[in-house]
Amino acid sequence: MDDASLPQRTVVVVLPLFIVSTALAARFGQSIGANGIEILTILASAQAAIFAIVFSITILGVQLSASGFSPRLVNLFREDDSYRFTTALFGTSIGIDILGLYLFSGENIFVYEMYLCGAGALAVGSLVVLYSFVDRILYQSTPEGILRRIKDQLSPEWTTQQAHLFQEDSTKRDPYHLLISVIDSAVEDRDNPTVSQGLNMVSEKIRNLLEYTHPESLGPESALGKSIEDLCTDRLPTLVERATENSQKTQAREVIECLDTIGEAGINREHEYVVKCSSQGLSRPVESLGYSELEDRVRKRIIDTNRELLAETAEATQWEAADHGIRLLGWRAAQSIMDRSAQHARDTGYTSVQILSIPSIHSSATAEASARTDDEDIDWQRGEDADFNELYPRENTLRGCYFAMCEITSAAIRSEIRTGRSVVNWSHVATGWRNCLNDLRNSNLELLFQLWLGTILYIEYLQSETDDEVLSGFNRVSIQMGIRDQISGVVDSIQNGSIRPKTQIDYVPGMTKPTEMPLTGFKSQPIPDLDTTFSEWLELQSGMGGAGGFV
Repeated sequence: MDDASLPQRTVVVVLPLFIVSTALAARFGQSIGANGIEILTILASAQAAIFAIVFSITILGVQLSASGFSPRLVNLFREDDSYRFTTALFGTSIGIDILGLYLFSGENIFVYEMYLCGAGALAVGSLVVLYSFVDRILYQSTPEGILRRIKDQLSPEWTTQQAHLFQEDSTKRDPYHLLISVIDSAVEDRDNPTVSQGLNMVSEKIRNLLEYTHPESLGPESALGKSIEDLCTDRLPTLVERATENSQKTQAREVIECLDTIGEAGINREHEYVVKCSSQGLSRPVESLGYSELEDRVRKRIIDTNRELLAETAEATQWEAADHGIRLLGWRAAQSIMDRSAQHARDTGYTSVQILSIPSIHSSATAEASARTDDEDIDWQRGEDADFNELYPRENTLRGCYFAMCEITSAAIRSEIRTGRSVVNWSHVATGWRNCLNDLRNSNLELLFQLWLGTILYIEYLQSETDDEVLSGFNRVSIQMGIRDQISGVVDSIQNGSIRPKTQIDYVPGMTKPTEMPLTGFKSQPIPDLDTTFSEWLELQSGMGGAGGFV
C-alpha cells in the first residue's frame, strides 16, 4: 500500500459510514443526542487508549528493526507520509470528540445528531487507517520491506539531491549509506536472500543513475562522484571482507559481481571515473584479505574479475581508468605477495595478472600509441613527478603496465628468496614478459622496447646469480625470441645510462601508492651482495658471444 492510498481509504470508509448513520438517525427519530456526552467521552477515551497502545508497540518494532539493521532506519520511518497522515487523522478524530463535548452540551438537536454520526464515522475510519498503517510499518520492518522502501526512495533525482546535501553538511547521510548498512547487517545475520536482493538493488540503481547523469557531472570533485567513490572503494570492498570473514563465499562473490556490474555500466555509459572507482574497489581485497584457502579463492575471483574489467576498459580506449586500475592491481598483488608466509606461499591469481591482465591492456595501448606516439623524447621509466600526467593517457597506460609487471615480479622474487617457495609460475610469468616485448617489437616504440628487454636481462641476471631453484622456469626469454642481434644495442643503452632497467625491480614493492606518488620509492636489490654486478654480467655475456654477440 502506498502513501496516497491512506487518504483514499479514509474517504471510502468515513463517507459511507457517515451517510448510513445519518440516515438511521433521521429515520428512527430516536435522539442519540441524549446520550451524546457519553458517546463522545467513550470515543475520545477509546481512541486515545488504542492510539497510545498501538503506537507504542509500533515504535518498539521500529526500534528493534533499527537496532538490527541501522539506527538511520528511524529517519526512514519518521519521514514516511503515512506516519504523518495517520497521526494527524487520529488527532483530528479525538479533537472532534472533545470539541463536541463543549459545543453542544448534550442538547437534543438534529445538528448534534449529525455531529455525533460524523464523529463516529471518523473514529471508525481512523481505526481502519491505523490498522493499514501498522500493517505497512510491520512489513517495512522486515528486510524485504526495508529494501523496498529504500528502493522507492533511491531515484536518480533523490540520490543527486542527497549527495549534494551530504557534501554540504556531513551530518546528513550519504544516499547509499542506509542500503549498505542493511546489506551489512544481513551479511552478519547470514540472511542470504536479503544480501542478494540488496546487491541487485545497488547495481540497478547505479545503472539508472549513470543513464540519468552526464559523464561531466560525475567526476572526482562532484558530490555524486564522491558518493560513488565511497561506495565502490570503501563500502562494497568492506562487504567482501566481512562476507569472507564469515565464510560466506557466495555472498562475497555477489559483492564482487556487483562491483563488476558497476564498472561495466561505467564503460557502457562512458563514465570513466566510475570504472576507475570500481576497479579500485576490486583491487583492495586483493591485499586486505587473509591467506586461508577460502580467502585465497575469493582473492583469485577478484583478480580474475578485475583483469576482465580492465581488459574491457582498454578495449573501450578509456585509458585513464585502465592505467589507474592496472597500477593498483599490480600494487595490491605485490603487497599480498610480500605479506605471505612460507606456510601460505601459493599462487592465487598473481600469475594471471602477469600473463593475462597486463599483456592484454599492454597490447591495446601499444597498438594505439604505436600509430600516434614518437617516444624519442619520452622517459618511459622515470621523468619528473610534475611531468607524469603530461603524457597522453595511452602512454601513461603503457608505463603503468611496465610498473605493474615489475612490481609483481620484484615481489615474487623477494618472497621466493625469503620463504624458499614460489608464489608464481615463472614459466608463465616469462610468457607474459615475452608477450609484452613482442608487442613492442612490432611497434615504433624503440625506447620502450629497450626498457622491457633490458629489464628481462636484469631478471635473467638475478636468476643466473642465484640458486637453481630461484626463478626456476624463467628461461632465457631474450634467446627464445630470437632477438640476439638487438641485445647489444640494449646493453649499450644500459651501460651509458639511457635506460635503467634495474630501477623498478629494485624498488621495494607494495610501498608507495603508484597512483599518488608513481615515480618514487625505496631501493633495495631483491638479491643483495651478489658476487657479480649487473654491468659485469652484461660484459661477460657479450664476451662469451665472440664478436660482441649475446648468447
